[in-house]
Amino acid sequence: MAEFVASIIPDVATRMAGLRGRELDAAEVEQQDLDSLKKSNPNLQVVESPWLYIPFVYWKLGRPPFNDVRVRQAGTKGINREQRLKVIYEGRGGWNNFIPWALSDWWLDPQGPDMGPNARYFKYDPAEARRLLAAAGYPNGLQVDLISTPGYGQIWVQGVELMQQDLKAIGIDATIKMQEYASYIATTYAGQFEGGLVYGLLTPFTEPHDYLFNQYHPKGTRNNAGVNDPRLTEMIERQMRTLDRAERKQQVFEIQRYLAEQMYYPPNAVGYRSFGLQPYVRDFYYPSDYGIGAEVIPKLWLDK
Repeated sequence: MAEFVASIIPDVATRMAGLRGRELDAAEVEQQDLDSLKKSNPNLQVVESPWLYIPFVYWKLGRPPFNDVRVRQAGTKGINREQRLKVIYEGRGGWNNFIPWALSDWWLDPQGPDMGPNARYFKYDPAEARRLLAAAGYPNGLQVDLISTPGYGQIWVQGVELMQQDLKAIGIDATIKMQEYASYIATTYAGQFEGGLVYGLLTPFTEPHDYLFNQYHPKGTRNNAGVNDPRLTEMIERQMRTLDRAERKQQVFEIQRYLAEQMYYPPNAVGYRSFGLQPYVRDFYYPSDYGIGAEVIPKLWLDK
């Protein structure tokens, strides 16, 4: 009788030691460990794909200071996305728009010509960010809480610390407040937080409507910040009724251009997701969603 054992190993070093020592048949590999793993274990297979991963910033839109679009625009201009790719993902990856980079059919490149003039809201520009804060009434910057959770792992915590550094460079002094994962999901992620800004993660979907409706429609189940924008609501409802794929794609692109100016939830930059597999593992492939248990594992076999 075949048996499959899934070990939960939150410590990255322990996971890599298990893979190197052939105690694990397969494991996810952080980008920071990928090159050294290939050198130490050249026979390992590496399977990878653009990561459908959505770290994003959210806040209370109905309260100062983030009810002012200039403060939100300052926040996005202070995110050094290229530096994030270099530090966390070894320089490999792409910039999420309001549709993730990995959902390539519907993603509008925030640095590309089709983004139009609103591409400027993704440009890293600390001086302009400070100017926007001053224009919004905060010439001396802001002090805020930066809420997150260590429940997403060690690399995630590194991302939170990078966000704190980015904010400090534009005059936002952010104090990190980590919440235990279950508490974070039950309170902050559900919109039950008093103020500050949150660095959080969104569930990966494979259909753009799931992002647009759930996050930005007033009836959305993941509308963490309380977005209620009638123009945006009409755009979202129009694309959900459009049957022609090419026409709908243009509508989804237009929504991303509009959201770039509003910056209700500034997106981030993400890398690849990589898995290391022993030479005898067969038929593994990368799933873009939560289907690994139903789509991948039943087809795996070990050639040994």
